Amino acid sequence: MLLVSAILLRNYPGILERSTGRPAFVIGGGGACRPAVYALWKWMGVNRICMVKREESEIRDIIASFIDVGLNGELVFVPSAAEAAILEPPVLVVGTVPDIPPKEPGEKVREITEVFLTSIEKGFVLEMSYHPAPDTYFFSRCHEMGWNVLYGTEVMIWQGVAQEVLWTELSIENLNVDEARKAVTGIIEKCAAELKL
Repeated sequence: MLLVSAILLRNYPGILERSTGRPAFVIGGGGACRPAVYALWKWMGVNRICMVKREESEIRDIIASFIDVGLNGELVFVPSAAEAAILEPPVLVVGTVPDIPPKEPGEKVREITEVFLTSIEKGFVLEMSYHPAPDTYFFSRCHEMGWNVLYGTEVMIWQGVAQEVLWTELSIENLNVDEARKAVTGIIEKCAAELKL
């Protein structure tokens, strides 16, 4: 849970000045969604989290589970692009869905996301997906639209850093995160190149 906020805070010093009391947007309702929602509220100070997924019932279940544990604030399911257009645009966006093109003509997730991305004020995006390559459609689109975007590999790298700190009891300052980032990037680029063969 802490990873989402730690990654944003480490990469964008001063981000809390922009995120506190502002809305956020989480795409997807799977396993990575819940820690993203919790981190955005607990450590990023957002006042509303808009959520989108094909199956509304799954988002409704997530909203109910957060209400049950006493998380205050506003969780909103966004059912359409028209509804997204009347909401205050998010400052923080977390993508938690695999990089798979829509299979159905009625797919609204990308339409709704596009409405938020076209807002005048650009914020910060953490694209948690990085398979089969970090340059997902969502990552590329956010970058193209002028948002500050972090690769999903940052999550994997910082999970490793957190484990290293726990196992070795060394401080983060004693770990070479840039070296880990280069190694992970190299492996992913190699795998992506092999997939294209």
